[in-house]
Formats: sequence, structure tokens, C-alpha cells
Amino acid sequence: MADRGALTAGEIEGFARRLRALRDTYLATGTPGAATAEAERVRLATLQAETMPDDVARRRAIAMACIEVALQRVERGEYGRCTACGATIDRRRLKADPAVVHCATCDSQSPR
Repeated sequence: MADRGALTAGEIEGFARRLRALRDTYLATGTPGAATAEAERVRLATLQAETMPDDVARRRAIAMACIEVALQRVERGEYGRCTACGATIDRRRLKADPAVVHCATCDSQSPR
């Protein structure tokens, strides 16, 4: 059964908190996981930027950009809506990836 109802303000805030936590973790370590103190974040980010293979750095940059776009969509009141067709994105899809921008239908129709 599809979950098609609009997201509540509380649900959107919950996804926004998760997105901010993911962003903070990427800044700290370059990968999802436990966040560290601010000084450690800066040290690790600098170290990894210097030693990270290009493909890993590219994937990290893409993930960070997707997170930032999702947070901007929260601020504009557009979060949870498909950027292609405007439909509500299924909650289960957002729980799996809170930075997703397309509904399942549009995602399956987009070229890879």
C-alpha cells in the first residue's frame, strides 16, 4: 500500500534533523556514522581531503550536495515533493534516503 499523504511539519523536521546529522557526520568523517567534536571534525576533514582517492571524494561531494539541496528544499517548503512531477514522495522512500528528490515513478523513468 502506497503512503501518499502529505508530510506533516513534524515529519519534515524529523527528516531535516536526520539530514543535518548526516551532513555533520560527512563533515566529520567523510562517511555516515557517529559525529565527533568540532576540532576533530576539522582535523579529519582536512586529513581525508588530502588522502582520499578521487572517486571517494567525488561520491562524498555528491552526497554532501544532495544533503544541502534537501535542506534547502526544507527551508523553501518543498521537501517531500518530487522535483519532476510534484507528487508526494513516499515516506518509506524518504526514510531510506532523506535526500531523495524524485518519487519512485519518476526515478524509474529517469535515465541512469
